[in-house]
Amino acid sequence: MSGQSEKDKRKEILRQLRLKGKEDFYKSMPMAKETFQELFDHLDQNLRGECDHSLAKTIEFLEEKGIENIDMIVEWLNDNGGYCDCEVLMNVEEKFA
Repeated sequence: MSGQSEKDKRKEILRQLRLKGKEDFYKSMPMAKETFQELFDHLDQNLRGECDHSLAKTIEFLEEKGIENIDMIVEWLNDNGGYCDCEVLMNVEEKFA
């Protein structure tokens, strides 16, 4: 019986760590979650399977939205695996799930 109890305790600790990681991720975001969702939609619509291995479409979106801290956002995207537009979709968007 104690084996199951220990297993349950480990599962709970892992769940709490994942929750804490998700909270830290959301706190670190340099712009609103809704704006990130708009960015992902913009990239989905405009990449059409072709990436030039830059953040050109991401930066274009941010400029169109009048966002001022673009350098900070680009750094944050890089820190989260988004080094180009397609990686923003593949690596960063999945962290929002």
